[in-house]
Amino acid sequence: MSMPVRGLLLALCLATPALAQKDTILLHDGTLIEGVRVQAYDIDKILWKKGSSEDTRKADQVAEVTLGKGRDEFSAGFSAGNTVDSYVPFLDAAKSVDDQLLKQYGYRLAAEAAFNAGQWSAAFQILEELKSEIPVTAHAPLLFQMKLEYYLSRGAAGAGDARTTAKAYENEAVVGWSKGFQLDAKLYGIRAELAAGDADAGRIQGQLDQIIRDAVGAAHVAQRARLVKADVLRSTNQTDAAAEIYQGLVEADYLEASVKSGAWLGMGHVLTKRGQAGDSESYKQSLLAFLRVYLDRDGVPAGIVAEALFFGSQAAEKWGGEDSGRMRGYMQFLLRQNYPDSTWAQRL
Repeated sequence: MSMPVRGLLLALCLATPALAQKDTILLHDGTLIEGVRVQAYDIDKILWKKGSSEDTRKADQVAEVTLGKGRDEFSAGFSAGNTVDSYVPFLDAAKSVDDQLLKQYGYRLAAEAAFNAGQWSAAFQILEELKSEIPVTAHAPLLFQMKLEYYLSRGAAGAGDARTTAKAYENEAVVGWSKGFQLDAKLYGIRAELAAGDADAGRIQGQLDQIIRDAVGAAHVAQRARLVKADVLRSTNQTDAAAEIYQGLVEADYLEASVKSGAWLGMGHVLTKRGQAGDSESYKQSLLAFLRVYLDRDGVPAGIVAEALFFGSQAAEKWGGEDSGRMRGYMQFLLRQNYPDSTWAQRL
């Protein structure tokens, strides 16, 4: 979903003349497949050719696809920069394309640009239009995922909409979509329930454990579920058990940026709690964990980064080390400068 990943893959496609007009596929397990030609990509699977050989994966295994031909087709969008209406050139070009692969690629670029610019309604409308144009588009799940990330970012205020959207996602996913999408929808439903604040922690942990067990071949969903489980454990003061999961996540060979940042955020909260118990060195380690979220912020939801900066400034103050005051001021500056409209900036 994130612009930084798309930019990375585009850069790889442009790196050498041999790859300039070839396609690149990033799988959820971190595998990068370069120098191929995508033949088909829909809600069921992706099919590509390299030389005379063909290969395929289920659609739920695919994290990102960059089409080499898109460099020229959507050049106006790539040149538009990060402005509130930077999605418009992508959308205009996508509407004029006949090739379905390029069309859905352009629509996705437009939706991502709108979403990252805070133009939520525009992003949703773009993906709804894409689904109307291409009912079996590979990006049908993205419409639900974007809506859910937006509603969940609003906390309890968005919990009702999140629940409704998660149920709609699950209802559609069970009718022929890959297992990874079905489990993803269930996980969003759990997150929506947690956001509402009326969930039973024990029951939720059992549901998360079931998703983790069922996520054979969908490790990225299992990792997301482990992060949610760690957050639930932390919220019920089972900090050691939560810390063990967070540590396992940050040490994983490959992890989605949002999951890794969520694990560092959680670890920061665990270390803060240990500091409150009298271990002052934990405040310094907490500060470093929160700072890690900011330093590795590419592809990470703004709300996670803003939260890390807010609590990082508090950890710096409580640490009381030689650079404590400077780090507290620095993190507050970053929060006000980069996320001025966040609830975290308003709490300073």
